[in-house]
Amino acid sequence: MAAVALGAGLLLSSCVTYAQPPADGSAAYVQFERNPGLSGNNSAFELMHIPAEGCGKGELVSSFVPINSGYGAIKVKEARLVAGAPLELVVQMTDLIDARTIGFCSARFRFTPEAGRRYIVRQNGTVEGPCVAEVIDAATGAAPASFKALPTPSTCVGIGRR
Repeated sequence: MAAVALGAGLLLSSCVTYAQPPADGSAAYVQFERNPGLSGNNSAFELMHIPAEGCGKGELVSSFVPINSGYGAIKVKEARLVAGAPLELVVQMTDLIDARTIGFCSARFRFTPEAGRRYIVRQNGTVEGPCVAEVIDAATGAAPASFKALPTPSTCVGIGRR
C-alpha cells in the first residue's frame, strides 16, 4: 500500500501547478473539502483548473493524497483563485479498485469567483458514480449564481494521470 500511496504522490508531481494570485484582496478563496468516500492509502483527490487549451493542459490547484494530507487527518485545504473571470475546474477522485484497475470520478464545472469571497468546493460520489461537484458561497450557503455543472468529456477523466 505504501508503494501505491507513493505512486499517487509521484503522479501528482507531474501535473502543472495553477498559478495562485497574491493574497492582496483581489483573489477569491476556495476551501477544498476532502471527499469522505476516499478509501485511504490508495486514493487521490484533486481540484484542477482547466485553461482555455482544454483538459489536456489541466493545472493542479489543490490535492489530497495520503502523504500530503496526514493520511486522512487533514479534511480541508485552502487555495486562492483568480477573481472576476469565469474559471473552469474539475474535481477528480482517483481510487485503486483492485491490483490492476484505477477508477476515476471526475466532475467539471464553471463559475466566476468574486474578489474577497470564500467558496467551498465539494465532490459527492465515488469512482462507481455518480460524480457531482458543488460550489457554495461560504457567506450565503448557496451556490454562486454563475455556477454551472458541465459535461465531463473523456479527455477530462484522469487528467494529469496519462
